Amino acid sequence: MGLQPGDLSGGRAGGAQRGERVGVDAGQMSAVDAYAVAKGYQQHSPQFPNSSQDLKATLAASYQQFPDATYDIKRVIAEGDLVAVHGHCVGAPGRRGKAVLDIFRVRDGKIVER
Repeated sequence: MGLQPGDLSGGRAGGAQRGERVGVDAGQMSAVDAYAVAKGYQQHSPQFPNSSQDLKATLAASYQQFPDATYDIKRVIAEGDLVAVHGHCVGAPGRRGKAVLDIFRVRDGKIVER
């Protein structure tokens, strides 16, 4: 079970727990629609596009290349409309992986900025 819609309401990340896997790490692109605001969503990483549709295409291509990739949540810190998620990303079994820190701005339970 990953984050559920509404878990990020009011800057809280109630559904995210240590060791939990985020929905999109299994290629479930519906999580993008559930959390990202298609209109007005702003992405600051040059690796990911701003639109919800383009983001889903980028993630789908990534998961085709790395079908066994995982992203495990280690910590979630929320203050006001900001939520920081510390995770561990592994591209393939047996690999060491890397630590990842994402900072999201949340409005009405959806991510509007990353």
